[in-house]
Amino acid sequence: EKGVKMEWLKVVQVNACTLLKKTKREAFEKQFKVAKVAIYGAQETRSKKEGIEEREDCFAVSSKATQKGQYGCECGIMKNIAFAKKDGKPIGITKEAIRMIETDPRYLRLEVAMTGFTMMIGVAHAPWGMSEESKSWWKDFRKIWKDKSKGYQNVLLLIDGNVQVKAESNYNVGKIASKKGSM
Repeated sequence: EKGVKMEWLKVVQVNACTLLKKTKREAFEKQFKVAKVAIYGAQETRSKKEGIEEREDCFAVSSKATQKGQYGCECGIMKNIAFAKKDGKPIGITKEAIRMIETDPRYLRLEVAMTGFTMMIGVAHAPWGMSEESKSWWKDFRKIWKDKSKGYQNVLLLIDGNVQVKAESNYNVGKIASKKGSM
């Protein structure tokens, strides 16, 4: 939209190793507020329900853990941060601007649609290592993400990839270092 300018946003991704206790969840969100984080993605939240919840400092979108209490993803969108400006005036997030598109225990996809722009956000938690499960998950995830992010100008993916960063490339890790052991 004419007159709308996106702001630079601080984003954090964290493997929470459970956010079932309210005190731990509140501590995370307080740190993010103080640090002026706009969006956070969390894996292994172990949430018992899915949905969009309005909290004191943020809107939290959650996918539900498995029956055994494993996994679960969450995206927090902080209320005190302007995501854009229209004609110099800040545009903040409202709960109505957030739409949960799809979830499973390892994946969460949502849309934020505000005056002047739309953003797709994904939070994901890949299986560990190079197992067949991991290879299959990455193959499916790449296809799904590529197909479903078409048409969005603003796309954000927060992922715990569960792979090592190293000099040699393999199925999950591209070559990022010039020589072995340089990372």
